[in-house]
Amino acid sequence: MSRLSQNLGERYMALLTLVLCVGSVSLMAAAVAFSLYWKREVGPLGAAGILLLGPLIGLALSVMVLRVTNAASRGLVKAVTGAGNIARAPGYSYQESLATRGKYAEAADAYRSHIADWPDDLDARMALAALSRDHLDDPAGAEHIYLEVRTLGPSARQEFAVGNALIDLYHATGQPGRELTELARFAGRFGDTEAGARAREALRRIKSGPGMTGWRYFGSRQVGDARRWAAGGGIAVHENIWKSRGRRTCHLLARDQASLLGAAREIGCADHWIQRTRTLHFDLVDIYLERALARCGVTSG
Repeated sequence: MSRLSQNLGERYMALLTLVLCVGSVSLMAAAVAFSLYWKREVGPLGAAGILLLGPLIGLALSVMVLRVTNAASRGLVKAVTGAGNIARAPGYSYQESLATRGKYAEAADAYRSHIADWPDDLDARMALAALSRDHLDDPAGAEHIYLEVRTLGPSARQEFAVGNALIDLYHATGQPGRELTELARFAGRFGDTEAGARAREALRRIKSGPGMTGWRYFGSRQVGDARRWAAGGGIAVHENIWKSRGRRTCHLLARDQASLLGAAREIGCADHWIQRTRTLHFDLVDIYLERALARCGVTSG
């Protein structure tokens, strides 16, 4: 699918204008020809000539209508975008029409084609993410797209929308660790807004709930405390003095393997990442460390 597919709506309107103009004028020409022939004011050739003029006049009328409407639309775009100095943002009428008709997979393909032609159109990526989440039963794919948008220099409006979408996605899919991470990020980024205040309140509510009582952070010199906490049934996040390729790392500890795997899954770790050294643990870096610290109510800065 190429850019031509993005203009199907405009092509459809142009074809409809042509059909209406040619059809209506041809009908009127036929009525005039029949009336004049019936009154014997023209002969067969004259009536045929009038019939032939009908489609030609209709074609000329449709061309004139299309030119006038196109000129008017261009003038409006120039007025809105500052005399045409700002590029017109591409629309998604074709994709939206497919989704409205329940053709979600085709709509997703149309969005992907659009993104291939307009890679900087982050709104299109966000629309594809929402489609994947709401209609294609692909929350993981939606999450990937939202996180990708975050790395592509979104505007404040887009960053706000991505944060809200991820919070809702993690809440709906039962991922409290990731939800907490996004709430903390959102509250920090948009703390002076009403939505930021709601995020802070949600953080407070989650941290004070029963789901947070088992998680606790321990510094690098508190290894004994971390092990005792884990042995007592808690989940310990212990700061590692060693870095992994220059990145901060922590150990995730729990009382037994089942508890450890359960805690690791909450923050998105795969089971096979478990480290079977003298102390059973997971090594946490990057986003997984951020999620674990958020579960402990500790900022990752």
